[in-house]
Amino acid sequence: MAGIGLTFGSFAIAAFYFLFGYLVFAYVSARESVALDGLFGDAYREYRHKVPAFFPRLRRSACNVAHQLPMTFNPVALKRTAIDSSCFLLAIPASKLIESLQLARLLKPVLHLF
Repeated sequence: MAGIGLTFGSFAIAAFYFLFGYLVFAYVSARESVALDGLFGDAYREYRHKVPAFFPRLRRSACNVAHQLPMTFNPVALKRTAIDSSCFLLAIPASKLIESLQLARLLKPVLHLF
């Protein structure tokens, strides 16, 4: 998301998109965490303790690799995730609107990259 803002040459837009993306991920992650806790209980709590939610850890311990849960596919969860993440598609028309306002000189960039 921040990269979209940087393509418009504005650190302010990049920061806004990064914050927007972080807030969306935090909301979706919190909602999914409740559901996963109900489905998997202690196994999920142990997993959540070992795996970061948003920013990756630079070091991995051997126990993280050794205790992997089996992979399953749930079409309902896929649909819910697709709907939750679709708000990112709003970044495209929002970016075009900002670009149009800048070209019409109705909106000035806060910082120029180039």
